[in-house]
Amino acid sequence: MTENTEVKTPATEEVYALFRETMPFAVISDGAARYVIGKPENTLLFRRNEKGELIAALVLETDTVLFLGVRENFRRRGIAGELLSEAEELVKAAGHKYIRIGAGRDYLTPGVPMAEPVGDVKFFLPPDIVPGIDRSAAGFFIRRGYRHGWGEDNCFDMQMSLTEPGLSFPAEGETIDGITYRIAVKGDIEGACRCTDDAHPDFTKYYRSESLYEYNHHPGKHVKGGEVSFALVAEADGEIAGTLIISLNAGGEGIGSVGCTAVARKYRKRHIGVNMVRVGTGILAEAGMTLGFLGYTYTGLDRMYGYSGYRVRNFWLMAHKDF
Repeated sequence: MTENTEVKTPATEEVYALFRETMPFAVISDGAARYVIGKPENTLLFRRNEKGELIAALVLETDTVLFLGVRENFRRRGIAGELLSEAEELVKAAGHKYIRIGAGRDYLTPGVPMAEPVGDVKFFLPPDIVPGIDRSAAGFFIRRGYRHGWGEDNCFDMQMSLTEPGLSFPAEGETIDGITYRIAVKGDIEGACRCTDDAHPDFTKYYRSESLYEYNHHPGKHVKGGEVSFALVAEADGEIAGTLIISLNAGGEGIGSVGCTAVARKYRKRHIGVNMVRVGTGILAEAGMTLGFLGYTYTGLDRMYGYSGYRVRNFWLMAHKDF
């Protein structure tokens, strides 16, 4: 085998194929993955074999490694370590004080995949780990000085099959304990943002998007050919008490998600968050989604989502290394 960087730079499709091969469990739409991989401002480090086939690649965005993958037959030969060292030198030479793995300005995955949580943690439902995770990946980075940046908190993905028989969810428009759960309309923007300003100010920028309030399909109509996102609100006495974003085809055809869940402080402890998730998941199922997905979720939220049947499927090492 010849490992040589003085050969043809891989096209986006080559790197994308390697990403899907080495990260088969990663939930991200084809379009989003190709967009991130193909951004011209990113740096691509790679290796080819003697046949000219791409066997390893690293995608670097400023101070963040968005992807590092090596084809299975070429692992344990030091290739990943070489690419990572090259990336570290580039980041250090640019004057950065640390390098991160996973989540930068864009991301393909939130971090380094793991099959076990950080620390001794109990979950609302036992994790149901997805097959295909390289259990040695986290150790590879830890041995090279990378550390989890969230302390004892965990970052994880959750999933739920929406094709299981007997599933039942509250309907959109239903009132539960005085709270009405309905799809948001344009007149809800300010109320939704007041709610998120109170609950999670970081979410407000998402709820400012007018496109979230323009959904005009019946939820039961299967949506094909691209992602559609819209807002669900919980309303009490004419005031928006909670918000949730629902996305159809978010991780690919038939994969839907719910997220950015916010409940105003005065309305907490009334199960509004749980009920929004249940209503939102029901909308996913009614719209023909076969899988419900929650990405970049963190410690404590497994209970709220777990009440609706979501299970932790993998963990992420939110890794960084100081120089």
